Amino acid sequence: MIRGEANPVHSPLRRDVGIAAGLMAIAHTIVGLQVHVGGSLSRYFLPPRVMHSSDKLFLAANWMGLFSAVLLAVLVAISNNPSLRNLGLKSWKFVQRWAYPAAALATVHGFGFQLLEKRSRPAILLVVLITAGVLGLQIKGWDIKRRTS
Repeated sequence: MIRGEANPVHSPLRRDVGIAAGLMAIAHTIVGLQVHVGGSLSRYFLPPRVMHSSDKLFLAANWMGLFSAVLLAVLVAISNNPSLRNLGLKSWKFVQRWAYPAAALATVHGFGFQLLEKRSRPAILLVVLITAGVLGLQIKGWDIKRRTS
């Protein structure tokens, strides 16, 4: 869209990159659930008896990451031609747009863990710059689509 070309409904490269990204997010979730609190699944999602501010952030970041991973798993599952045919273009595209809330949740999840793990300022700045770049490109694309519609 930024180059002035029509945005195709389906692009094999975009689909393959999306599938790879979704699978990496799912793998991140599986591995991530083994890293903190000794892999005790309930401690990732249920509050402890005594809550500290870091516990609230930990729980919120985990829930956001989990919701994002579930959305991405659905997107990976329907990223194929039979799903497109069975759902129909309108329904399939509606579900595929769940990628936007999944990305937003993953971003907030990432910022939460940057704070929890007390990352260095350059690491946090890198995440901020990448997020700003992606958001800027999305806004530019939405603006182009709005003006051409």
